[in-house]
Amino acid sequence: MWQTLSVTRKIGEAQARAYIHAEIAGIELSQVENKDGSNVKFIVQMNLINSGATPAHSIVILYDIQEADRGIFPINLLNDGQRSTETLNFIPSGESNPMRLSRVWHSENTEALIVGKDRYVRLTYVIKFVDEFGSDRETSLTSGTFHKFEGHLAFFPDKLAYVEG
Repeated sequence: MWQTLSVTRKIGEAQARAYIHAEIAGIELSQVENKDGSNVKFIVQMNLINSGATPAHSIVILYDIQEADRGIFPINLLNDGQRSTETLNFIPSGESNPMRLSRVWHSENTEALIVGKDRYVRLTYVIKFVDEFGSDRETSLTSGTFHKFEGHLAFFPDKLAYVEG
């Protein structure tokens, strides 16, 4: 009987919990000249959306923005990634909040990067939050690159394969 109650409770929590996802709202890629030698500035504006039935608390994004070519890059957000400077305290059910991620770095070929010819900007992120039941939650790792599409920079997510194991 206790087992049945435990399973019923887990099902109820899964139906009621917060579910957070991001929608890219705008991007800015520009050439700069900073004293530290960095010459590229990239800003991503995202809307964090709670599509769950209850609020999400203490929302933070772990992310990395890097210059990429057609090669494969290791992803280690916990050791090498940035933590969003903004922490959202609360997103009610059915609501969205803006979040801004940014990075500056030095590029050997800023023209190729800005045009998106041989170099690309890669964005990788995970959203961490606390649900209404006090559990630490996180979204799946999202990764992709920005490319010119119909005259604008657009985000193309990587195809992630599910491996059963």
